[in-house]
Amino acid sequence: MTRIQRLGDVAQIVPGFAFGETFQGRTNLPTPFIKVSDFAAATNSWLSTAVNTVNREILQSLRARTYPPGTVIFPKVGGALLTNKRARLAVEATFDNNVMGLVPTDVDGDYLFYFMCSVDMSDLANTQAIPSVRGSDVACIEIPVPPFHEQRRIAAHLKTQLAAVEEARQAAQRQINEIRLLKTHALTRVLGRIANARPLGEVAKVQSGFAFKSPDFRKQGIRLLRNTNILPGRVYWDDTACLLPDAASQYSAYALSEGDVLISLDRPIISLGIKVARVALTDLPALLVQRVGRFKIDPSRINRDYLYAFIQTQSFIDAISGHDQSLGVPHISPSQIESIAIPLPSLPNQELLAKTLNSITTASHGAQLAAEAQFHDIELLPSRLIAQAFAEN
Repeated sequence: MTRIQRLGDVAQIVPGFAFGETFQGRTNLPTPFIKVSDFAAATNSWLSTAVNTVNREILQSLRARTYPPGTVIFPKVGGALLTNKRARLAVEATFDNNVMGLVPTDVDGDYLFYFMCSVDMSDLANTQAIPSVRGSDVACIEIPVPPFHEQRRIAAHLKTQLAAVEEARQAAQRQINEIRLLKTHALTRVLGRIANARPLGEVAKVQSGFAFKSPDFRKQGIRLLRNTNILPGRVYWDDTACLLPDAASQYSAYALSEGDVLISLDRPIISLGIKVARVALTDLPALLVQRVGRFKIDPSRINRDYLYAFIQTQSFIDAISGHDQSLGVPHISPSQIESIAIPLPSLPNQELLAKTLNSITTASHGAQLAAEAQFHDIELLPSRLIAQAFAEN
């Protein structure tokens, strides 16, 4: 028979510890000292390593203690809390005070972990500027507790389901990568046959956007096209910031037009490809924001469609890779882009080539959108399966 109990009755809610900079940076000591940034290194949710390590003497200086393998951990403060990240200790370890832990006492460890994956911490977080949760609130979460054999059955079934989902997710990611590579290689083969090359800056200049101030942002008005709004091959408005129309009117030099070719200047290359896009009529009106570049072309020297195809080739991607860092983020400057050599046939030949290149881009873009939609659906499955398992219980 399933009982409804408080989480604090079946698990010990344990705190993290302040981790002064004096003790950070040691990598070869016996005990991992886990921070939120270490969660990304988990293997199938299990964490066995951390960037920082400590020994018994440091633990004593910090007045910290370690927790056993199987402890469920999660961020308890800041934006990371709202991501609902979860992990488990694979070894005896400790963690900092941005993390909270659950040590199972009267519940199966796997069952507890999957249950916590079904909990949305935003429901518990306070409404202050920096969200956080308290141990007392976590202790009051209600958890269905069936007999141990049933807990183990539910956990084992979820483990099998989630392993199958992960295989499907990896296959979908490979498909996306293959589509991207096919497009890049096809464009590179076509343009690689052209011998004459000139610095891109001779035929197009890269305009960087304006550094609008975030206090001026509004939810409605003239949209601001920021770095976050560019994905490979398209403009993406799910995360929107705007200026009031009266305020936007003084920035006409940064007003975008249909057909403009854009490139992200910060972290221009991501796993899905290079962050370049074209402005569509449905994207307007909009203003160009700092860290996004717009190509201002000389129409007597270069065809816009031809340029857009070129900046998706492997040769261009290679040329912008490995440049400077801006606040720790890979960054490419307008002058660096303008120095890259571009094959430059005559304008009539560019126009002919652009038709071939656009057909390649259009076909691959459609395939990539379908693959990304499939990938998105797969990524939603774990939370749905976990929610279903506990709803049925």
